Amino acid sequence: MKGEDGSIVTEITYRQEVYEQNHRRNWLAFWLIGMINNFHYCLVLSAADEIATSFHLKTYVALVSWASVFFGVILRLLNAFVFTSIPYNRRFLFTGAQTLIGIVLVSSSKYLGSNDVFRFFVALLGVVFCGNASTYGESVALGYLERFPSTTVGGWSSGTGMSGVLASLIYMGLSAADFSNASIFLLSIPLVIVYWGMYYFVIVIPNDTGTPSNNWKSAPWRVQQIQPDFGEPQPDDLSIAESTRLLQDVNPSTQPSAFWKALFFIVACVSNDRSVALRHWWERNWAITVAMHGITLSNNLNLLVVYVAEYAIQFMAPFSFPCHLVKGSDKFWLSNSFVITQFCYQLGVLASRSSLLCLRIRRVWILTVMQVANAVFWFLQAKLLIVGSAEDADREQSLAFILFVYMIFVGLFGGASYVNVFFNILELDITKIDLITINCIPNPNPVTATEKRQLMMNIGAVYAIAGISLGSFVDLIFSNTALTASC
Repeated sequence: MKGEDGSIVTEITYRQEVYEQNHRRNWLAFWLIGMINNFHYCLVLSAADEIATSFHLKTYVALVSWASVFFGVILRLLNAFVFTSIPYNRRFLFTGAQTLIGIVLVSSSKYLGSNDVFRFFVALLGVVFCGNASTYGESVALGYLERFPSTTVGGWSSGTGMSGVLASLIYMGLSAADFSNASIFLLSIPLVIVYWGMYYFVIVIPNDTGTPSNNWKSAPWRVQQIQPDFGEPQPDDLSIAESTRLLQDVNPSTQPSAFWKALFFIVACVSNDRSVALRHWWERNWAITVAMHGITLSNNLNLLVVYVAEYAIQFMAPFSFPCHLVKGSDKFWLSNSFVITQFCYQLGVLASRSSLLCLRIRRVWILTVMQVANAVFWFLQAKLLIVGSAEDADREQSLAFILFVYMIFVGLFGGASYVNVFFNILELDITKIDLITINCIPNPNPVTATEKRQLMMNIGAVYAIAGISLGSFVDLIFSNTALTASC
């Protein structure tokens, strides 16, 4: 919205006022959206051991985790690079629909004949939908968060942390009350309705009419076909001819900056024809994508390694307690040891993801190193049972509390890395970054900056899901090789 004098400052001031006036409301809405977005994914993780064991396939418990995230990588890539023109209203609707499909499949799998492999496959298919909803929903929400103040990401991250605590606690409580997996998943359906309600009716955003409203009324359901006026390319320092000459004359090993600058310019700006969609994407966005990836690479690599380590740790937990003591044990802390470790992990995640306003960690590499060290310990624990007593159930139950507390620290490091990495990305001042791609768009506007920030957040989300996939794959290999004899 422009003011009476037509100045852009008026629009910026208007948007800031709307966000400031509704900060608590939006923060709470994102807290609930984050909590519900990850709830069913965390419910699947809590039920993973029971799902695999109920079909007599315990050694494939890590496959449940892998199925919940692997296909999410594809959806996150599509969201980052292909679905950018789809309105957020439709993307949030699609996220909730996937959750509902997943719930139905997981709940019904137990009653589909007597073939355990087939029933396990159906359950995994439901896990895929629940996992896709969570991973795709996270990517959508992180991109959508770009338009809000940076501190709003704290509401989202705190909610995602709470989802794990609630999911594991609810699953543990209802399981102890003899509820079946099917009943537990079906009882969670109303949360999807709340998820939609928070996005469509609670979040308040500014719009072009000057009257703040919710997404149901103000956000478009259809793509608004507006052709941006790119104008004639006006390179500030390099013409295409100069760029070509540089590519011929510059040695990339001694002058990498000039070489890549020239290459990016040619890739992004060689043609004025913006009418072809694929060529338009390549010419305008490829160099920007590469540049945004480079800008966020350090943060994203730390997030990747942390996720590989912590998800490998999570599914080494079932092998970290003597299986012959756990199976059929009448001791609560032993028989529920896997679910309890999940609860402790999620408790740590909740605490650290909610800590942004109290504690900022800029050197996220420290968290990465600590989490890798944790992964080494948990592998040794799963293989050698360093902490525990395989012959004495009472002593084993007492020592189990050491592992429960340790798992809280695993969650603390993982959650802290997540929230601080994404906050670091949101705080990057992209206006001060020298990008040759800016020459393709002579008069950068807020839309261009928005696209870049959304892209950076989506790239981070892709790294996160890649880390989860790799961590689950690592554990799947270990559980069927080095840890086969453990259970």
